[in-house]
Amino acid sequence: MLEYMCSNVQTALTTLRLGSRFTSILNDSSVGLRKEKGNTPDPAVRKRSAGFVLFPGCREVLTVSDLPVAVFAFSMATTTRGAPIPEKSALVANPQFQEILKDSSSLTHKILQSIPGAHRSCVNVETLRLNSSENHKLVTLASTIGIPSAPALSALSDNFTLNTMLRHMLEGLQLHKDLLNHVLPRLEVKDMVIDLTHDLNDLSVQVLKMLKLSQREGVSKPNPTLGLALDLRGSYEVQVAIHLILVQLQGFEQDMDRCLRSLEQNPLEEEAEY
Repeated sequence: MLEYMCSNVQTALTTLRLGSRFTSILNDSSVGLRKEKGNTPDPAVRKRSAGFVLFPGCREVLTVSDLPVAVFAFSMATTTRGAPIPEKSALVANPQFQEILKDSSSLTHKILQSIPGAHRSCVNVETLRLNSSENHKLVTLASTIGIPSAPALSALSDNFTLNTMLRHMLEGLQLHKDLLNHVLPRLEVKDMVIDLTHDLNDLSVQVLKMLKLSQREGVSKPNPTLGLALDLRGSYEVQVAIHLILVQLQGFEQDMDRCLRSLEQNPLEEEAEY
């Protein structure tokens, strides 16, 4: 534990670029004062010799004047590298869970790779582009048409448990599958969107398997999204609707990809760009 604390302190101090590097090797005392013997040292030496704080086992000696910075550095380091991710323990390390997780990640990547092609196949309006910086301006239209927001996904924490993460994934997948099926009859070209709904269904099956492993009580398939009724008056509204659904689905799947990667035991690949 002490070596780990020291490692954190040294890493944080390097990051903060503290001006001086102290390399004196001291005894096991944790706090002490040192006085120079003999001639009066010059101001720089006197400043270093005024006092020190030593973390046992560390090679770094910190002056009292550096203590506030050191405390902050240690706090920062232990915050980022300290406690393990909540619930990322025996269950997540289970080989069966990891195998399902791998299949889920593969399907997520497949969906992300399919979205641009599906968008090109059914969106004909020139100004509606999948990765346009102007998409945020269509939020009002999304509300007018009746497109619900996707469930939020984030890293595991005390307030966002593994069960919550998996349930939000299931709800989001069901929502987007329902949205696509709602617009599907109004599309001229449907094949790639139909394939996308099948992949969403397959991914839901995998996430449901992980959820069943994570809790003892029974888990059922998510119900169709209640109260879903899109206002698709004309062809333009249909184009805007399928565009916004695919934009939202892409963002949701990117969040899913990050969440799934955070559960991997040995992530080797860098996050892909989609």
